[in-house]
Amino acid sequence: MGVLSSSQVSARPLRLTTDATLEQLLDALSGARFVPTSDSPSVGWGSVFDDAFAVGFRPGTQFRVGSSFIVAADDVLPRRLRARFYWMHANSERKRTRPGDDTSDWRTRHVLKAADVLLYEERQGAFTGLVTARDTASFKTVTEALKAAVLSAGDRADLVYDTNEEQIPEDLFLWLVYLLQDREVITDNLYLNAITELSSRDRNLRPAKFGESATLERVELAALIALGKVHFGPAKFILDVADPALSADLQLYPDGGFQAFRSSLYEDEAPSFDGVEQALALFDDIWVRILPELRQAHREADEWDTSGRTTLREEALEQVRALLRLGP
Repeated sequence: MGVLSSSQVSARPLRLTTDATLEQLLDALSGARFVPTSDSPSVGWGSVFDDAFAVGFRPGTQFRVGSSFIVAADDVLPRRLRARFYWMHANSERKRTRPGDDTSDWRTRHVLKAADVLLYEERQGAFTGLVTARDTASFKTVTEALKAAVLSAGDRADLVYDTNEEQIPEDLFLWLVYLLQDREVITDNLYLNAITELSSRDRNLRPAKFGESATLERVELAALIALGKVHFGPAKFILDVADPALSADLQLYPDGGFQAFRSSLYEDEAPSFDGVEQALALFDDIWVRILPELRQAHREADEWDTSGRTTLREEALEQVRALLRLGP
């Protein structure tokens, strides 16, 4: 878990359908502003640009809480809403008091948590979204708060996060391995530079992880592919993108969520382009522009559907034989 200013931040997707407008939702979030110096455990909303120095520590520290806001649509990106949700979590580790602690003070038993929420308007009342909390408990806390805010702005709030069309089929991860064998051009706009880590589970659900370079030169990976019936994902890989001009270093999860690494680089970025601004640009471009193109390319990969899977298994088997010096 983290917020957009964190050195590492990942997101889990959702879909929201409501009869409330984006402006009405913004009003609801603005009316539930977080108060960091509350006298009792509390929750509330703020801005993705809030200073996050107090997050992860005992509550009670005063800091400026900004407002959620809407970003206007442009030629490539839809209208977006940016918000941060704060809550005070009862932490078992905080039950261990320190010398001088007032054991009757609830603050000694809580920690301030936060996650950012990014909503993207597809049409009025229909949104996709990202929450920068992947663990189940935190994600549930944030989505329940979001649903409550939506219901305070309208009469309906349908949240879906287990069966989104943005989910990544396991076959796509295997397809990426296929592409890496001298077939790296995905589309005119996307080029697969490298797979830096690939996770898998075999037919007995035994996990494996291949780092540095997930190619068929790794005999363990080649053997799993040759055997078949292996589930792949998540994966870390680098995509070179023509538009926007970006080297995107990311980890992609089967649920459609992702982590965008700070090593990602825009060709025209200024030296001061970092922190929240960099994260917002990466999340917007990866979510709205890059991942939809990647999923569509996989759906339309006729060569992969007709012969690619068989070719990859044959290449993997040949590689295993060569590496182990076995005969045909």
